[in-house]
Amino acid sequence: MANIVAAAGLPLRILPVQGEMVTPTGAAIAAAIRTRSALPESFTIRKIGLGAGKRDFGMPNVLRAMLIEETAAEDAPAAEVLILETNIDDSTGETLGLAMESLLAAGALDVHFIPAFMKKNRPAWLLRVICRESDASALERIIFTETSSIGIRRIRAGRTCLARTVMDVTLPAGPAKVKKCSFDGQTFYYPEYESIKALAAASGAPFSDLFRDAAETARASDEKQTE
Repeated sequence: MANIVAAAGLPLRILPVQGEMVTPTGAAIAAAIRTRSALPESFTIRKIGLGAGKRDFGMPNVLRAMLIEETAAEDAPAAEVLILETNIDDSTGETLGLAMESLLAAGALDVHFIPAFMKKNRPAWLLRVICRESDASALERIIFTETSSIGIRRIRAGRTCLARTVMDVTLPAGPAKVKKCSFDGQTFYYPEYESIKALAAASGAPFSDLFRDAAETARASDEKQTE
């Protein structure tokens, strides 16, 4: 169990009980399905699982797991984020591509590369990561271990966010998710890319058609509810 926890960087804490509270199977599941190191600021619960153990620890031996979906409150205020930056001139494209995937999976709000020139006229990349402060240390760990960076700049910045919620819509081809954003009395509907991509792959329908239909269906559903 300790090897799994160490390899995956899972955080642990000591409890005042005698016995193993984390099993190798539990640690392996957590390492395999973990997507970030902290809960989102706002979320909805989709499913709940509950299980009770037989061993007596002198405290409730119950595990509850929840499948959650990140949302944002309708009155979400401006937020503060951190920008992590580093210049890289000696990592391969494959390495940087994997690093981006790892950063996004670990909770980065956005990741992108900007072409740059460094010392001795070397072509390079500026890696920029936008994140919550609570995720910064975990993301820096990924940058240091998965790229050749030896230094990261931290820049604090303000961020203004539109109020948003996630809508579930049903198309002839199947279900899809649409992000509903509001600003100054206006409402915008943006289908979730991964949702439409999966639906296009499963149904064979063109991505562009599904994307348009999802947005129109979400708008029509809202208008119907307000009539």
